[in-house]
Amino acid sequence: MDKCKLLYVSTIILLVVLLLFKTLNSVKAFKLVERFVSACSPVFEPSKWNKKYVQASHNCYSYSMNQVEPNRVDKCRQIINKNDKSCGQRGPTRPKNYNYPENKKMTCESITRGVLNDVSGASRLEENTGCPNDKYKVALFIDDKNKSYHFLRKDKCDNPEGIWSHKNVTGPATQKDVKGNLIYDPANANLKYSWVNYDTMCDYLCIPDDNYLREAK
Repeated sequence: MDKCKLLYVSTIILLVVLLLFKTLNSVKAFKLVERFVSACSPVFEPSKWNKKYVQASHNCYSYSMNQVEPNRVDKCRQIINKNDKSCGQRGPTRPKNYNYPENKKMTCESITRGVLNDVSGASRLEENTGCPNDKYKVALFIDDKNKSYHFLRKDKCDNPEGIWSHKNVTGPATQKDVKGNLIYDPANANLKYSWVNYDTMCDYLCIPDDNYLREAK
């Protein structure tokens, strides 16, 4: 085979190899994009949240923000193994320059401001509107008497009936209220526990699907 033919054949082979490589990469990229686009959150995953150390270290706030913190889980594992009673849990930051009413340690407004400070892209739900497509809905309650708060979230994925879920303190993640009823409307849910009654409904908030909860300072 003369040099011209050899060069011609080599060029053809090289072009075929490059074309195959480009095609394979395109298919791979498509699959990655497809997987990313099809990913959806939050989804009701009790098996994820009801693991021993996750359940003990993540409360309604962490659950509603759909964020499990590995460092918090590891710390909880160490604490429980030392026979300590509580792993400690996180809550919304206290707003700066906020004047609390007399004898109040929290209000609907203070908790809402705390969430908006913690969560990049979080917003209040405007009246008679829904959350944007890239956000999901969270409901905030407080127990004015015992100065406690509670969050519920409307799971966005694999949830055709629009059921809400929540996690009370160190309890399990559930879709049911105190009476054992599925929660279709937070305003009608029974949240009266033996030690606390979340009887004041505050706000609906819109939380980004890819929520980033800032590190506690």
